[in-house]
Amino acid sequence: MRASEGAGGGLRAAAVILAAGRGSRLGGVAKALIRIGGITLLQRLVEAVRGAGVDDVLVVTGHYHEAVERVALHCGARVVRNVDAASGQASSVRLGLQHADPRADALLLLLCDQPLIVPSDLVELLDAFVGRAAGEFLVPRVAQRGRGNPVLVSRRAVQAILASDVYLACRDYMDAHPDLVSYLDTHNDHYIVDIDQPQDLAAVQARLGRRVELPDTPASA
Repeated sequence: MRASEGAGGGLRAAAVILAAGRGSRLGGVAKALIRIGGITLLQRLVEAVRGAGVDDVLVVTGHYHEAVERVALHCGARVVRNVDAASGQASSVRLGLQHADPRADALLLLLCDQPLIVPSDLVELLDAFVGRAAGEFLVPRVAQRGRGNPVLVSRRAVQAILASDVYLACRDYMDAHPDLVSYLDTHNDHYIVDIDQPQDLAAVQARLGRRVELPDTPASA
């Protein structure tokens, strides 16, 4: 694992990609396996992370574990399975925190269904994390449209969450400690575009000019 290119101060970063969901609003599909121009969202995201200089990538699977694991391993990522994925995203986040490289100065927490994320978006976040005035979290905040993803979490915050019996994962800890949250204010909507509903498929296809397809057959949950 190496520091991100362009990130000052020799930041040592690792990435956790959340890919455990059922994709129920798309009829029950592995969103990580949606293809854009023949390439899965998961592969696109792993390549974006690596392109930003972050080599250690952990994918948290859950529903559709076998199919998502095959793609993740093919991409050279590590995999951990959330057997309790039905309980919600927070359990996947916590599992990611537990299994991420403990030596990392910061963890980059990504959602598997963000089709517009490119390496420069992640470098921008990493640089902003290094240059922040204070705080243990960095969250992108898009003008007029609110908070987005990915989120950066410091090693100190990861340790505090894992040591706590009160806070399961990052969101409840951030809500309880708003003074620890810094923001990257931007007009870049890559941080808030995702594929969550059927109409999102057409919107992303029109924007990228590439065919967007669901997995060939429903993966086993």
